[in-house]
Amino acid sequence: MKILKFIFLITLNLTVSISVCTASADVPAIPTDSLQSAVNDLYQSRFDASRQTLSDYSANHPRDPLPYAMKAASYLFAELEQGGALKSNFLSDDRSVEHGLEYKPDPALAIGMEQAVRETRKFARLRLLEQPEDRNALLAMCIVAGVQRDYLALVEHKLRDSYSFIRESNVYAKRLLKADPTAYDAYLTKGFTEYLVANLPFYLRWMMSLDEVTGTREQGLSDLQIAADSGQYLKPFAQLLLAMFYLREKREDKTEELLAQLTEQYPSNKTFRAEFDKLRAKRSRPHKTE
Repeated sequence: MKILKFIFLITLNLTVSISVCTASADVPAIPTDSLQSAVNDLYQSRFDASRQTLSDYSANHPRDPLPYAMKAASYLFAELEQGGALKSNFLSDDRSVEHGLEYKPDPALAIGMEQAVRETRKFARLRLLEQPEDRNALLAMCIVAGVQRDYLALVEHKLRDSYSFIRESNVYAKRLLKADPTAYDAYLTKGFTEYLVANLPFYLRWMMSLDEVTGTREQGLSDLQIAADSGQYLKPFAQLLLAMFYLREKREDKTEELLAQLTEQYPSNKTFRAEFDKLRAKRSRPHKTE
């Protein structure tokens, strides 16, 4: 698998920090039902509905950065879907990944995303100045780093410029886990980064200089398994990443099992269904004998 293909896989990591942690006393946590509704809509490509839920919350809690970050992710997901990046043929074609999205980006989506990113960073920085371990602020900064990273890599075709956001996202994920070891969804970022670095050539590892990253496939899979087993809102994304990594490790049985679970949980998600059907058809074909 080419290095650039891993950059695409980062798009599956956009909502890496969308987990519910206990917020600081002066900012109430997003109600579980509201967050769950927004995240479920995001997984099933109902972007307008997801943003409306988040906007309703922000209207009552305008200084909480987390819903703005989730909104930024929804704009990017919509952009990627329009450009075909969330379809299975894009995922499986290294040439498509290398050249990014070959279409004209939607200016309205770009404007919405940029505004959401600005609001996220503004309110998150203010909160982190007051309380460096504020959960919502750490989550929000991790999300927008992923959004900016993936927009640069796939939409603007600026892969090298996206590396700094890989580093930033990992830094905030580690800070989140230090503040709250039970924020299991953050293990998705940690595991993905480990697996990514394990497949990078030495000179790229040095250039990215990610602290406290061992760069082993085993550690990456182990961390992802934590998110897949115990994650509250990122469990489907952890399952999908594990499925793809297991496919690379030639463990197609594990991949098919995970994709079956995702297809059952989110029947309207065409990407999950396409990947599952493709693999099932491949595995059902008789093997050629010498």
